Amino acid sequence: MAEAVETKEDLTSSTGKTALIDIWTKEIENASLNEKDYRAEAKKYLQIYKDEKDIVDPETGEAAHRYNVFWSNTQTLRPLVFSNLPDANITRRFLDKDENSRIMSEMMERSLSFFLEETDANNIFNKTRDDFLITGRGIARVIFDPGEVVEIERESVDKDTGDKLTEIEEVLDPNTKKVRLEYVEWDNIRISTENVWEQVRWISFRHLM
Repeated sequence: MAEAVETKEDLTSSTGKTALIDIWTKEIENASLNEKDYRAEAKKYLQIYKDEKDIVDPETGEAAHRYNVFWSNTQTLRPLVFSNLPDANITRRFLDKDENSRIMSEMMERSLSFFLEETDANNIFNKTRDDFLITGRGIARVIFDPGEVVEIERESVDKDTGDKLTEIEEVLDPNTKKVRLEYVEWDNIRISTENVWEQVRWISFRHLM
């Protein structure tokens, strides 16, 4: 198991932007090395689940017929781990006669139901569940998109000439910001090498270009 890196000097002797590149390269390499055995084991179980390993009958030299017990057990556990999305239930902590709180909790409940429906949460959680049962790690994350960049025109007057000037400015459109769910394949995450979750310094996700 790789040791946790605590200082910049452990990672690089460079400075500036080069140092930043060196630091993150080493951090990600350490994280990959730290989980090397787990990833190899997970890939082995994935092959078993998909029945990709060929077994040859020593007597006939032909592919042997077999029953994939791991696949069968996984299929049995799937509905026990996750089968359907839950119904959103937002309950007020203090059940007093506060009409504003009642309306707000109902709005939150409906918003959550709509969010799960619109983000294809059922499909995402199904994939996450299968990864968990096969490889021991299932990941889904919530992402906030701050909005799309749009161009707006701003007019101003030149103090010296009195001419009207038009400037193009890029801003984030607040009407397009949203929150969404995303499925992350079990092998596309790296975590710093601490053994205690509360001490983890960073988490990174690999994006295939």
